[in-house]
Amino acid sequence: MEEFLKPIEDDKKQFAEKVLINTLGNLTILGSKNQSLKNDSWLDKKKCFSSGSYNEIEISQFEQWNYKSIKQRGENMLKFLCEKIGIELDDHTIQQILFDAEFIIKRVYEES
Repeated sequence: MEEFLKPIEDDKKQFAEKVLINTLGNLTILGSKNQSLKNDSWLDKKKCFSSGSYNEIEISQFEQWNYKSIKQRGENMLKFLCEKIGIELDDHTIQQILFDAEFIIKRVYEES
């Protein structure tokens, strides 16, 4: 998280943290297990996830859980979805969908 927030202006760090926490790559279907491990270290979480559901095992394969791994997982998930529904997105659009809150909000209001 520190690496992600470092270049961001202080008055925008709280918002940026919320964007990262709620981005596709960080969202998981872990239920109460994730809540019970909320403040545990990544190593403890990794051990617990390594014998769980497919989703948990996938997450446990990352050496660290940080901005880079969240970004990579989100990109992989979005590319998988695009492949399944038969659309192509360029890398810039993928980054906007995953991390650009203004882009997301604007698109939501344009579509409604």
